[in-house]
Amino acid sequence: MGILDLPVVDIRHLLLRRPSQFLVTRLLKLISGSAFHYNGPEVDTEESVDAEIRHLQAIAKYHVGKIWGYANGVPIYGHGIMYHYAVGATGTIYWLRNQSEILWHCGNGTGNNTTIAVHNPIGGKQRPTDKQWDSNIKLFNALAEDRGFQAKSNTKGHKEWGQSECPGPVLMPMLDTWRKEPVIKRYRIKYNDANCRQGPGLNFPIAATFQAGHEFDGKVVIGQSINGNNIWYWRADGLGFIHSSLCEAVWYEMTDSRDFLHQSVVA
Repeated sequence: MGILDLPVVDIRHLLLRRPSQFLVTRLLKLISGSAFHYNGPEVDTEESVDAEIRHLQAIAKYHVGKIWGYANGVPIYGHGIMYHYAVGATGTIYWLRNQSEILWHCGNGTGNNTTIAVHNPIGGKQRPTDKQWDSNIKLFNALAEDRGFQAKSNTKGHKEWGQSECPGPVLMPMLDTWRKEPVIKRYRIKYNDANCRQGPGLNFPIAATFQAGHEFDGKVVIGQSINGNNIWYWRADGLGFIHSSLCEAVWYEMTDSRDFLHQSVVA
């Protein structure tokens, strides 16, 4: 699923911009990750699209009026909001800047040049709503899919690029927890009468039986070894476990270099 598959709201035309000789663009193929940001101070904004857009407009105005550095003693002002995307409490994903534009968002030249900036308009110890966090993950995965990088290993908090507390005491641990979770993949059953068991082993009761062509999302877990293969897939819907010999991968959340040996053993 790429960015075009998500319900992104384009508000680029609603945000203040400033013509600038310091605006530099990049080839999209040079993008190799995402950088996660938060507001800093707590945000007092109602949970509505209109309120979120007004808040993002205020950030754009602030960034345009901010002096980001000096060139031969002449102040360098911002050329626009310094985030490519934002995700609101409503779960809405807002498109703020073109991905090709290099923004000054993480205090590190490499980070600025190679990452896409994703902002959450919350701060302090505020927590994202469930809808907001779900949209964050969808966005991180979609950006990785489009640009060809691994979502979990190449999505970093601002603080991991430089001296900053961003994205804060709540979002950073949530990001780290997500990055450590097993990778979700899509699998297809290869054989008829394939058993899904209540645990990762033949001694567990059968929870369901599926025919060839059935697809499901799942995580890799280690279970009973069958003919030297101890890889099982734990269904994301919680129904049960299916031995990897019965399946083939058809969709990846992120690139995974591991190549599992699938043997034809009916579990």
